[in-house]
Amino acid sequence: MKGILIQQKVFKAISGAYPDNTSEEKIVEDDEIAYSSIILNLSDTVIRKVGTQNSAKELWEKLEELYTETSLPTKLFLLEKFFKYKLDLSKNIDENIDEFTKLIQDIKLTGDNSIDDYSPIVLLNAIPDTYNDVKSAIKYGRDSVNLETVINSLKSKEIDLKMNKPSQSSNEVNMVRGRNKNRNFGYKFRRHSKNRSRSRGRSNSRPKYQDDKNRNEKQKEEKNRDDRRCYNCGGRGHFIKDCKKPKKKNSNESANSVDENNGEGYMICDVNAVNLSANMNEWLIDSGCTFHMTPFKEILTNYKSGKFGSVSMANEKLSEVHGYGDVCLFFENGFKITLKNVRYVSDLCHNLMSCAALEEEGLEGRWGKGIMKIMKGSLTVFKAEKRRNLYFCHVKYDLLAASVKHSKTSDLWHKRLGHMSAKGLDLLHK
Repeated sequence: MKGILIQQKVFKAISGAYPDNTSEEKIVEDDEIAYSSIILNLSDTVIRKVGTQNSAKELWEKLEELYTETSLPTKLFLLEKFFKYKLDLSKNIDENIDEFTKLIQDIKLTGDNSIDDYSPIVLLNAIPDTYNDVKSAIKYGRDSVNLETVINSLKSKEIDLKMNKPSQSSNEVNMVRGRNKNRNFGYKFRRHSKNRSRSRGRSNSRPKYQDDKNRNEKQKEEKNRDDRRCYNCGGRGHFIKDCKKPKKKNSNESANSVDENNGEGYMICDVNAVNLSANMNEWLIDSGCTFHMTPFKEILTNYKSGKFGSVSMANEKLSEVHGYGDVCLFFENGFKITLKNVRYVSDLCHNLMSCAALEEEGLEGRWGKGIMKIMKGSLTVFKAEKRRNLYFCHVKYDLLAASVKHSKTSDLWHKRLGHMSAKGLDLLHK
C-alpha cells in the first residue's frame, strides 16, 4: 500500500513531510487521494472497523493499530520461532528463504531492528546434514558472514545436488524392458509339480479331519453349482460364460440412433428402469433425445401429420415419426411452457423431454438430493423427481386447446352437406 501511495506521490499525506510553502489546497487534495486509495484496497470487513476515520493519516494509524502486533508475548513468540528455525527439505531453497525472510520482517514490525545481526547465524544453524559441506566452508573459510552469502551458497549447493542426482528413469526403463529367457520356467515348474502331486493320490499322513473338511466343501460347491442359472439359455448348473449355446443379443438395450439429417434423431433410455405402463401426465427428462417425443397424439396442438423419418431401436426395430406439433405443459408451481416440434411416435411407452431441446430454449438443469431443477436464469420453471435412476415430472395439459379430432379425408368429404352419409354408404354396400 505504501508503494501505491508513493507512486501516486501522495504518501506525504501520511508522513506529513511537506515543505513550508505548500498550500492548504495541495495538502487537502493529497489527503483525499491517499484516503480513497487506501479505502479502495480494503475489504468490507476492514472498512467497517476503520470507517470512522476522517483523514488518510488517521486511517493509516488505525490500520497499524489493528494489524501490527507489538506486544511482548507476540515478540517473544516470533523470536522463539526465529531461533528454532530449520530448513524444510520438502521445499526448495527459495521457498525456505521466503519463509525465513517473512519471519524477519514480522520481528522488525515489533520494533526490534537488531535482528539482522543474528540472521546469518540462525540460517547457518538451520542447514540440514545434506548441506554440511556448505556450513563448513562458510564457518571456516571466511572472516565474516552475511545473510546474502549464506543464501547464495545454499542455492549453489541445491543446483549441484540436482545435477549429480542419479537418473531413475533409465533404471525404470531397463527394469520394464528387461526380459528373462526363462521367465516362464517357474510357472511351468509349479504346474508340473501340481500335476505330479495330483497323480500320486492321497497321502496316508494327511489328518482325517482335513479330509472331512475338504469333502464338506466339495459337497457345498456341488450344491451351489446346481443352483446356478444361465441367463443365455435359461438352463441350470452353469453360468453364461460357460454356456455352449450361441450367445443371444440383448434385446432389452434401448439405445436408439438415427441420422438427424434425414429428419431423425437419437433417443437413449433404459427400458428396464422405465415403467412400461404409459402415463400421459408424466414426462421423462432424457439427456439422450435430440428432440421431444410423445406417444399421445391427443395432447398435440398445431399438429402436422406425415412421414418425418424414423427412430431405430436397439433391437433393430424402426419406429416411424407420424407427425409433430406443440404441447402446452402446466406445472404444479403455476408455470407453463410450450414444447415446440414434439414428435409423435406411437411405439413409445413414455413421454420424453429432450435436455438438448430445453437448452436451446434457454433453460438449464441443476441436480441435487434426488431433484432436478429446470431453471430460466435464477427462476425455477419446474422440478423433476428421481425414480429408478430417472427423472420424472408431473404435468397437466390444456386439453381444450389440444382436442383436435383428426379424421380421414374421405370421412370428411362424405360428411359434407349434399353428400350421402357414411351410414348410408354402408347400407348401400350391404
